[in-house]
Amino acid sequence: MKNILLVGAGQLGSRHLQSLAVSVESFDFSVVDPFEESLKIAKTRFEEVGNHTNHKISLFKSLKEVEENNFDLAIVATNSGVRFEVLKTSLELFKIKNIILEKVLFPRLDEYERAQLLIKESGVDAWVNTPRRFYEFNRYLKKNYKWSPVQAKYENKSWGIGCNSVHFIDLIQYLTGSELVEVCSDRLNNKILESKRSGYIEFEGVLGCKFRDGSTLELNSDPDLNAGVMKIETSEFDFSINDAKGICEIFDKQGNQIETKSFTNPYQSQLTLMTYNAIMKGEEHLPTYSESMKEHVIFIKSLQGFMSKIKGEFIEVVSIT
Repeated sequence: MKNILLVGAGQLGSRHLQSLAVSVESFDFSVVDPFEESLKIAKTRFEEVGNHTNHKISLFKSLKEVEENNFDLAIVATNSGVRFEVLKTSLELFKIKNIILEKVLFPRLDEYERAQLLIKESGVDAWVNTPRRFYEFNRYLKKNYKWSPVQAKYENKSWGIGCNSVHFIDLIQYLTGSELVEVCSDRLNNKILESKRSGYIEFEGVLGCKFRDGSTLELNSDPDLNAGVMKIETSEFDFSINDAKGICEIFDKQGNQIETKSFTNPYQSQLTLMTYNAIMKGEEHLPTYSESMKEHVIFIKSLQGFMSKIKGEFIEVVSIT
């Protein structure tokens, strides 16, 4: 029986649990969250899975209460503000073989290098949950078309550009095989917004991203938009990808539509088990911590500079999650 540690049992964490509970392989889950209500949600969603009796589950309010010492997989699904301390404590208390960290990783720049050192010293294999590169359709696209360089654009209505940009940045890195080198935040709206999550912030406006191979990605969040479409131009074709409708339209460079592809992207309640299986088999799946750290640092630095300019003073903590 494999041992699984889940820290953070709220809306997202409980979906990780629900996904793993589908497995025919037996797991012993240790679920940690300081809030009783979150633990109740997690247990309810766990028990909604028909196969849940195949597993064991124990609920705890702190890491120090956890009885098991060795874990095959840990998932840190807390908010970003406490994630570094949770990572640090988990690696101090337990022997962990593999760990998945939610994004946005950390709100403080110094925590990225410190986390990398902790991961290296502990010998754990660490991954970051930006799973678009793991979607079957995106793998199909990468395999069947030439991608470097590209000009890409995604725009939608108030989609959480602070919280979710790293998903699209990582997708372009995956398709092109090229690293992010710059994020320009000077076209964001000059107002810092309150996030839906208490104590966190969000933004509206445009972010411009540049990659080493010359690829570009423009991200636009606006309350008046209602598109939800990603457009990618390559040297040979233009792609219009609508996740909500599950439709990808492909055009030649003369603007003629030559193909339409249908696809379905998995939910997190499906993805986690797929990721676990890929990790166990040594197959390609999520970006490593080292890969994701680089794009996170560039992204956080840009937002930090933007916030400092707006506030008229140096802002150390970029409270996005």
